[in-house]
Amino acid sequence: MQAAGGKVIAPPFDVGEQGRMATFQDPSGAFISAWQPKAMNATFPSGEPGQFGWGELNARGVDKAVPFYQKVFGWTVKTSDTGPDSPPYNEFQFGGEEHRWADRK
Repeated sequence: MQAAGGKVIAPPFDVGEQGRMATFQDPSGAFISAWQPKAMNATFPSGEPGQFGWGELNARGVDKAVPFYQKVFGWTVKTSDTGPDSPPYNEFQFGGEEHRWADRK
């Protein structure tokens, strides 16, 4: 985490018997938390109604944040042009898959 330019805000700690979590700050200043399940949510479900479908980072310094997430989480980035007066849109993917709420039926 720190080798990628981030800061540890709350080092990993137990949340009872449910799991472990930690909070970090990326190089752009955005905060992100990580969860390691134990008794609660043994697997992170996806693809069903009512489950996580979209996460978005809107920050200054995206040029610093993108390499951080790639290095720490192994995400790839798909960049789309949004027009001549707008910055590009970066979509993080994992394993070449995009995860959008609208794709979940």
